[in-house]
Amino acid sequence: MLIRLNINHNSLSIDCRPDEPLSAVLRRLGFLSVKCGCAKGLCGACTIFMRERSVPSCLIPVSAVRDAEIVTLEHFMQTEDYLDIVSAFRKTGIELCGFCNAGKIFAAHEIIESGSPREKNTIMERLRTFSCSCTEDEPLVHAITLAAEIRRQRLGSIKYGR
Repeated sequence: MLIRLNINHNSLSIDCRPDEPLSAVLRRLGFLSVKCGCAKGLCGACTIFMRERSVPSCLIPVSAVRDAEIVTLEHFMQTEDYLDIVSAFRKTGIELCGFCNAGKIFAAHEIIESGSPREKNTIMERLRTFSCSCTEDEPLVHAITLAAEIRRQRLGSIKYGR
């Protein structure tokens, strides 16, 4: 069945089974940031950004995302928002292991965009939506808070009310 997808601002028609997991389709298309990890939506390895939210692509049948804008980590890595996050991760000593990068980075981006990156409980609650065994919670909370500050400094009062 041909299904039309919008991936990283490119419209594609894909021949696949409608019930095939989006993560498998994205991998087949060469988006290697989308890992097939737990297949239960718990590990963060298959995270994408869709409809302005980070979601585990392993739980979504490809037919459910017709015409939805899908952003993979490959595309997000070309943005200044990504550079803010990675800079903060480096400054706080967080290593990107390559497995759950998409989960960590998209969660950080979503937390920063929500406007609540200073609230530790909010950050911790959001981070509990996926399992990361390579980074402890406290350093990750500190890195996300720093990334929000880096972004505030870059964007100034226009977006963040300073």
